[in-house]
Amino acid sequence: MHRLFVYFIIFFFGQFNNPQIVIKEIKINSNFLATDHFRNFYIIKDNQLLKYDKEGNYISDYSNSIVGTITSIDVSDPQRILLFYEDFNQLIFLDNKLAEIGSPILLDDLSLGNIILSCSAEQGGFWIFDQTLQQLLYFNKNLALEYKSNNIRTISNVQGEPNFLLEKNSNLYLNIPETGILIFNNFGFFTKLIPIKNLKTFQVINQNIIYNSANSVIQFNRNTFNYDTLYVASFNNIEDIKLEQNIGYIRRKEFVDIVKIK
Repeated sequence: MHRLFVYFIIFFFGQFNNPQIVIKEIKINSNFLATDHFRNFYIIKDNQLLKYDKEGNYISDYSNSIVGTITSIDVSDPQRILLFYEDFNQLIFLDNKLAEIGSPILLDDLSLGNIILSCSAEQGGFWIFDQTLQQLLYFNKNLALEYKSNNIRTISNVQGEPNFLLEKNSNLYLNIPETGILIFNNFGFFTKLIPIKNLKTFQVINQNIIYNSANSVIQFNRNTFNYDTLYVASFNNIEDIKLEQNIGYIRRKEFVDIVKIK
């Protein structure tokens, strides 16, 4: 069990003067942080996935030494969590207790050999990005290819390689740090470019894209193109911040902090 610290200190943040209560600090070196709509959070540490509740209490963990390091996780559906192992070209679905659902999906068996991104699909199945084809591909629950995008290089001003993929509210979000966020519908048709650059990851809540810039959490409305600052953290060495309702989750170099935002 990781060492846990409970704080009852209230911080105030600059011009916003909004109090924050630090609920718990978990000492852990982690590679990735994700949250679900139940306010659980998930940490990737090399080949191990750990799940905690909103109070920072450990719930469960998962690891698979055969397929090595976890490349990415999608917890959009907490009952059907998707893990991607790029080195072994495999996908594994987990339930809410982090038990495997069915057998691993071997992408080699689908003649897919250069996959760099994946995400779960709301209609079942999954999306992947094929670096060779430069296309998004949707495979249904029966592992049949059903939809695909055009080559993203046909879209004007696209530069760089994608690093994050997410489906939310029937839209597919493909992040390219040098270009911005490309939005596709759930049939794979390109609809819009959001000009936010240099992101590693983000959340989508309703029509808003939520991301962190240094120690601030920014909200961008994809319809109005308005920006708002939701939260400013008073920690150093912040690598990622996620928000779920009034709870903030802050991943730092050696810690994950859970804070209540008033």
